[in-house]
Amino acid sequence: MGLSIGAGITIGGGISITAEEALVTPGQAEFRVAGANTWTAPAGVTSVGVLCVGGGGGGGRNQIASGGGGGGLVWVNGVTVEPGTTYNLFVGDGGIGQLNTGNGTAGGNSWFNTSSYIVATGGGAGQNAVNFDPLGNGTGGSYINNSGFSGGGGNGGNGKGSITISTEFSGGGGGGAAGYSSTAGAGSEPAFNFTNTATGAGQGITGGGGGGGGSFTGSGRSGGGGGGVGIYGAGGTGNRGGGTGGLNGGRGGSGGDAGGNGNTVPGPGGNVGGGGGGGTTNAAGYKGGNGGVGAVRIIWGAGRAWPSTNTANV
Repeated sequence: MGLSIGAGITIGGGISITAEEALVTPGQAEFRVAGANTWTAPAGVTSVGVLCVGGGGGGGRNQIASGGGGGGLVWVNGVTVEPGTTYNLFVGDGGIGQLNTGNGTAGGNSWFNTSSYIVATGGGAGQNAVNFDPLGNGTGGSYINNSGFSGGGGNGGNGKGSITISTEFSGGGGGGAAGYSSTAGAGSEPAFNFTNTATGAGQGITGGGGGGGGSFTGSGRSGGGGGGVGIYGAGGTGNRGGGTGGLNGGRGGSGGDAGGNGNTVPGPGGNVGGGGGGGTTNAAGYKGGNGGVGAVRIIWGAGRAWPSTNTANV
Protein backbone atom coordinates (compact mmCIF):
# COMPACT_ATOMS: atom_id res chain seq x y z
CA MET A 1 0.00 0.00 0.00
CA GLY A 2 3.01 2.26 -0.22
CA LEU A 3 3.01 3.14 3.46
CA SER A 4 6.25 4.11 5.20
CA ILE A 5 7.79 6.72 7.45
CA GLY A 6 10.10 8.89 5.37
CA ALA A 7 12.48 11.75 6.03
CA GLY A 8 11.39 14.03 3.19
CA ILE A 9 12.83 17.54 2.78
CA THR A 10 13.52 19.45 5.98
CA ILE A 11 12.14 23.01 5.87
CA GLY A 12 12.87 24.02 9.47
CA GLY A 13 11.70 23.15 12.95
CA GLY A 14 12.21 19.46 12.26
CA ILE A 15 9.35 19.41 9.71
CA SER A 16 9.93 17.45 6.49
CA ILE A 17 7.85 17.71 3.31
CA THR A 18 8.05 16.72 -0.34
CA ALA A 19 7.95 19.14 -3.26
CA GLU A 20 4.44 17.91 -4.06
CA GLU A 21 3.23 18.62 -0.53
CA ALA A 22 4.23 22.27 -0.80
CA LEU A 23 1.40 22.67 -3.34
CA VAL A 24 -1.21 20.80 -1.28
CA THR A 25 -3.94 22.61 0.65
CA PRO A 26 -3.58 21.75 4.37
CA GLY A 27 -6.25 19.40 5.60
CA GLN A 28 -7.24 16.91 8.26
CA ALA A 29 -9.53 14.04 9.14
CA GLU A 30 -10.63 13.03 12.61
CA PHE A 31 -12.45 9.98 13.91
CA ARG A 32 -14.03 10.00 17.38
CA VAL A 33 -16.72 7.35 17.13
CA ALA A 34 -15.71 3.88 18.30
CA GLY A 35 -15.25 1.21 15.66
CA ALA A 36 -13.73 0.55 12.24
CA ASN A 37 -13.42 3.23 9.59
CA THR A 38 -11.42 4.11 6.47
CA TRP A 39 -9.58 7.15 5.16
CA THR A 40 -8.59 7.81 1.54
CA ALA A 41 -5.53 9.95 0.87
CA PRO A 42 -6.56 13.03 -1.15
CA ALA A 43 -5.01 13.94 -4.48
CA GLY A 44 -1.46 15.23 -4.06
CA VAL A 45 -1.12 14.10 -0.41
CA THR A 46 1.92 11.88 0.01
CA SER A 47 2.79 12.41 3.69
CA VAL A 48 0.67 12.76 6.82
CA GLY A 49 0.95 13.02 10.58
CA VAL A 50 -1.04 10.47 12.58
CA LEU A 51 -2.34 10.68 16.16
CA CYS A 52 -4.00 7.78 18.00
CA VAL A 53 -5.46 7.73 21.54
CA GLY A 54 -6.74 4.53 23.14
CA GLY A 55 -10.01 4.22 25.03
CA GLY A 56 -10.04 4.54 28.82
CA GLY A 57 -10.61 1.48 31.00
CA GLY A 58 -13.86 0.92 32.88
CA GLY A 59 -13.97 0.94 36.69
CA GLY A 60 -14.56 -2.22 38.71
CA ARG A 61 -17.17 -2.72 41.42
CA ASN A 62 -16.94 -4.46 44.77
CA GLN A 63 -16.17 -3.30 48.28
CA ILE A 64 -12.89 -1.65 47.22
CA ALA A 65 -12.87 -1.61 43.42
CA SER A 66 -10.22 0.36 41.53
CA GLY A 67 -10.56 2.88 38.73
CA GLY A 68 -9.79 2.07 35.11
CA GLY A 69 -6.51 3.16 33.50
CA GLY A 70 -6.27 6.04 31.04
CA GLY A 71 -5.72 5.38 27.35
CA GLY A 72 -2.26 5.61 25.75
CA LEU A 73 -1.32 8.14 23.06
CA VAL A 74 1.04 7.98 20.09
CA TRP A 75 1.83 10.45 17.31
CA VAL A 76 3.99 9.90 14.22
CA ASN A 77 5.00 12.49 11.59
CA GLY A 78 6.17 11.81 8.02
CA VAL A 79 3.97 8.79 7.34
CA THR A 80 4.11 8.27 3.57
CA VAL A 81 0.81 7.53 1.84
CA GLU A 82 -0.32 7.13 -1.77
CA PRO A 83 -2.95 9.55 -3.14
CA GLY A 84 -6.21 7.76 -3.82
CA THR A 85 -5.31 4.79 -1.62
CA THR A 86 -7.72 3.84 1.17
CA TYR A 87 -6.35 2.99 4.61
CA ASN A 88 -8.07 1.22 7.46
CA LEU A 89 -8.20 2.62 10.98
CA PHE A 90 -9.92 1.85 14.24
CA VAL A 91 -11.11 3.92 17.21
CA GLY A 92 -11.03 2.10 20.53
CA ASP A 93 -14.15 2.34 22.67
CA GLY A 94 -14.07 3.18 26.35
CA GLY A 95 -14.24 0.21 28.72
CA ILE A 96 -17.50 -0.57 30.51
CA GLY A 97 -17.80 0.01 34.24
CA GLN A 98 -18.92 -3.01 36.24
CA LEU A 99 -22.62 -2.95 37.12
CA ASN A 100 -22.72 -5.99 39.36
CA THR A 101 -19.64 -7.38 41.16
CA GLY A 102 -16.38 -7.84 39.29
CA ASN A 103 -13.82 -6.12 37.12
CA GLY A 104 -14.58 -3.47 34.53
CA THR A 105 -13.50 -4.02 30.93
CA ALA A 106 -10.38 -2.64 29.29
CA GLY A 107 -10.48 0.24 26.84
CA GLY A 108 -10.04 -0.59 23.17
CA ASN A 109 -6.93 0.02 21.06
CA SER A 110 -6.91 2.79 18.45
CA TRP A 111 -4.79 2.30 15.34
CA PHE A 112 -3.96 3.46 11.81
CA ASN A 113 -3.48 1.20 8.76
CA THR A 114 -3.10 -2.09 10.69
CA SER A 115 -3.62 -3.20 14.28
CA SER A 116 0.15 -3.53 14.73
CA TYR A 117 1.52 -0.44 12.92
CA ILE A 118 0.64 2.82 14.74
CA VAL A 119 -1.30 1.81 17.85
CA ALA A 120 -2.36 3.47 21.11
CA THR A 121 -3.51 0.80 23.53
CA GLY A 122 -6.55 1.15 25.75
CA GLY A 123 -6.44 1.62 29.51
CA GLY A 124 -6.62 -1.47 31.69
CA ALA A 125 -9.78 -2.60 33.46
CA GLY A 126 -10.45 -1.53 37.03
CA GLN A 127 -10.21 -4.50 39.39
CA ASN A 128 -12.50 -5.57 42.23
CA ALA A 129 -11.67 -6.88 45.68
CA VAL A 130 -13.05 -7.36 49.20
CA ASN A 131 -11.84 -7.20 52.78
CA PHE A 132 -9.07 -4.61 52.35
CA ASP A 133 -7.22 -6.73 49.80
CA PRO A 134 -6.81 -4.73 46.57
CA LEU A 135 -5.95 -6.84 43.52
CA GLY A 136 -4.25 -4.07 41.57
CA ASN A 137 -5.49 -1.05 39.70
CA GLY A 138 -6.35 -0.55 36.05
CA THR A 139 -3.00 0.06 34.33
CA GLY A 140 -2.52 2.91 31.89
CA GLY A 141 -2.40 2.22 28.16
CA SER A 142 0.82 2.39 26.12
CA TYR A 143 1.65 2.29 22.39
CA ILE A 144 3.20 0.46 19.45
CA ASN A 145 5.52 2.29 17.02
CA ASN A 146 9.04 3.25 17.99
CA SER A 147 9.31 5.85 15.21
CA GLY A 148 6.91 8.21 16.97
CA PHE A 149 6.29 9.41 20.49
CA SER A 150 3.94 8.03 23.10
CA GLY A 151 2.86 9.00 26.56
CA GLY A 152 1.50 6.28 28.80
CA GLY A 153 -1.98 6.56 30.30
CA GLY A 154 -2.30 7.08 34.05
CA ASN A 155 -3.04 4.14 36.33
CA GLY A 156 -6.39 3.98 38.05
CA GLY A 157 -6.43 4.39 41.82
CA ASN A 158 -7.02 1.38 44.06
CA GLY A 159 -10.19 1.17 46.09
CA LYS A 160 -9.70 1.25 49.84
CA GLY A 161 -11.35 0.44 53.15
CA SER A 162 -11.13 2.43 56.35
CA ILE A 163 -8.52 1.09 58.77
CA THR A 164 -10.54 2.37 61.74
CA ILE A 165 -14.09 1.42 60.73
CA SER A 166 -14.22 -2.06 59.26
CA THR A 167 -17.47 -1.51 57.34
CA GLU A 168 -16.40 1.51 55.28
CA PHE A 169 -15.32 0.99 51.66
CA SER A 170 -15.09 3.25 48.60
CA GLY A 171 -13.83 3.10 45.01
CA GLY A 172 -10.64 4.63 43.57
CA GLY A 173 -10.32 7.35 40.95
CA GLY A 174 -9.78 6.69 37.24
CA GLY A 175 -6.45 7.34 35.47
CA GLY A 176 -5.99 10.28 33.11
CA ALA A 177 -5.38 9.89 29.37
CA ALA A 178 -1.79 10.15 28.17
CA GLY A 179 -0.19 13.44 27.15
CA TYR A 180 1.74 14.35 24.00
CA SER A 181 5.09 14.37 25.79
CA SER A 182 4.50 12.71 29.13
CA THR A 183 2.58 10.09 30.99
CA ALA A 184 -0.74 11.04 32.55
CA GLY A 185 -1.92 11.61 36.09
CA ALA A 186 -2.83 8.57 38.17
CA GLY A 187 -6.12 8.24 40.00
CA SER A 188 -6.19 8.40 43.79
CA GLU A 189 -7.29 5.83 46.32
CA PRO A 190 -9.83 6.89 48.94
CA ALA A 191 -8.32 8.54 52.01
CA PHE A 192 -11.02 8.19 54.69
CA ASN A 193 -9.75 11.41 56.19
CA PHE A 194 -12.58 13.66 57.32
CA THR A 195 -10.48 16.76 58.03
CA ASN A 196 -7.54 16.88 55.61
CA THR A 197 -9.05 17.94 52.29
CA ALA A 198 -5.69 17.78 50.52
CA THR A 199 -5.84 13.98 50.50
CA GLY A 200 -7.88 11.83 48.16
CA ALA A 201 -6.74 13.86 45.12
CA GLY A 202 -5.53 12.29 41.89
CA GLN A 203 -2.31 13.45 40.24
CA GLY A 204 -2.07 16.35 37.80
CA ILE A 205 0.32 16.24 34.87
CA THR A 206 1.40 18.64 32.11
CA GLY A 207 -0.33 17.99 28.80
CA GLY A 208 -2.10 14.77 29.82
CA GLY A 209 -5.38 14.17 31.59
CA GLY A 210 -5.45 14.52 35.38
CA GLY A 211 -6.24 11.54 37.59
CA GLY A 212 -9.66 11.27 39.23
CA GLY A 213 -10.01 11.79 42.97
CA GLY A 214 -10.85 9.07 45.48
CA SER A 215 -13.23 9.62 48.37
CA PHE A 216 -12.21 11.04 51.71
CA THR A 217 -15.77 11.77 52.81
CA GLY A 218 -16.69 8.34 54.08
CA SER A 219 -18.04 4.99 52.99
CA GLY A 220 -20.03 4.04 49.91
CA ARG A 221 -18.55 6.46 47.37
CA SER A 222 -17.53 5.98 43.74
CA GLY A 223 -14.23 7.46 42.56
CA GLY A 224 -13.99 10.35 40.11
CA GLY A 225 -13.22 9.69 36.45
CA GLY A 226 -9.82 10.45 34.90
CA GLY A 227 -9.46 13.44 32.58
CA GLY A 228 -9.29 13.03 28.81
CA VAL A 229 -6.82 14.54 26.33
CA GLY A 230 -7.55 16.79 23.35
CA ILE A 231 -6.71 15.80 19.77
CA TYR A 232 -5.71 19.22 18.41
CA GLY A 233 -2.15 19.28 19.71
CA ALA A 234 -0.23 19.63 22.95
CA GLY A 235 -0.94 22.35 25.49
CA GLY A 236 -2.47 22.78 28.91
CA THR A 237 -2.27 20.79 32.10
CA GLY A 238 -4.74 18.22 33.33
CA ASN A 239 -5.30 19.32 36.93
CA ARG A 240 -5.76 16.63 39.49
CA GLY A 241 -9.18 15.66 40.78
CA GLY A 242 -10.09 15.63 44.46
CA GLY A 243 -9.00 18.46 46.73
CA THR A 244 -11.72 20.30 48.63
CA GLY A 245 -14.88 18.25 48.51
CA GLY A 246 -13.16 15.16 47.12
CA LEU A 247 -14.38 12.77 44.45
CA ASN A 248 -13.85 15.26 41.62
CA GLY A 249 -12.99 14.03 38.16
CA GLY A 250 -9.54 14.86 36.80
CA ARG A 251 -9.36 17.86 34.48
CA GLY A 252 -8.72 17.29 30.79
CA GLY A 253 -5.24 17.92 29.36
CA SER A 254 -4.51 19.69 26.04
CA GLY A 255 -8.16 20.61 25.64
CA GLY A 256 -9.61 17.22 26.62
CA ASP A 257 -12.80 16.79 28.61
CA ALA A 258 -12.77 16.55 32.39
CA GLY A 259 -13.66 13.27 34.03
CA GLY A 260 -17.02 13.04 35.77
CA ASN A 261 -17.29 13.53 39.52
CA GLY A 262 -17.81 10.51 41.73
CA ASN A 263 -19.96 10.14 44.89
CA THR A 264 -23.53 8.86 44.49
CA VAL A 265 -22.97 8.08 40.81
CA PRO A 266 -19.79 6.74 39.22
CA GLY A 267 -17.36 9.15 37.62
CA PRO A 268 -17.04 8.41 33.88
CA GLY A 269 -13.71 9.03 32.16
CA GLY A 270 -13.44 12.20 30.09
CA ASN A 271 -13.04 12.13 26.32
CA VAL A 272 -10.65 11.39 24.85
CA GLY A 273 -9.29 8.35 26.75
CA GLY A 274 -9.96 9.00 30.46
CA GLY A 275 -10.39 6.01 32.80
CA GLY A 276 -13.65 5.44 34.70
CA GLY A 277 -13.82 5.68 38.48
CA GLY A 278 -14.14 2.59 40.68
CA GLY A 279 -17.48 1.74 42.26
CA THR A 280 -18.46 0.05 45.52
CA THR A 281 -21.09 -2.43 46.69
CA ASN A 282 -21.45 -0.51 49.96
CA ALA A 283 -24.09 1.62 48.29
CA ALA A 284 -26.77 0.43 45.90
CA GLY A 285 -26.24 1.46 42.30
CA TYR A 286 -22.71 2.76 42.65
CA LYS A 287 -21.28 0.83 39.73
CA GLY A 288 -17.91 1.48 38.13
CA GLY A 289 -17.61 4.40 35.71
CA ASN A 290 -17.26 3.91 31.97
CA GLY A 291 -14.02 4.89 30.23
CA GLY A 292 -13.80 7.69 27.66
CA VAL A 293 -13.74 6.75 23.97
CA GLY A 294 -10.47 6.96 21.99
CA ALA A 295 -9.72 8.80 18.73
CA VAL A 296 -7.64 8.87 15.53
CA ARG A 297 -6.67 12.13 13.79
CA ILE A 298 -4.73 12.64 10.55
CA ILE A 299 -3.23 15.96 9.40
CA TRP A 300 -1.42 16.98 6.19
CA GLY A 301 0.02 19.97 4.38
CA ALA A 302 3.24 22.00 4.56
CA GLY A 303 4.29 23.21 7.99
CA ARG A 304 2.04 20.90 10.04
CA ALA A 305 3.47 18.42 12.53
CA TRP A 306 2.73 16.82 15.89
CA PRO A 307 2.84 17.58 18.70
CA SER A 308 1.95 21.28 18.29
CA THR A 309 3.01 22.81 14.96
CA ASN A 310 -0.14 24.04 13.20
CA THR A 311 -2.10 21.10 14.60
CA ALA A 312 -5.23 23.11 15.39
CA ASN A 313 -8.61 22.52 13.77
CA VAL A 314 -8.06 24.25 10.40
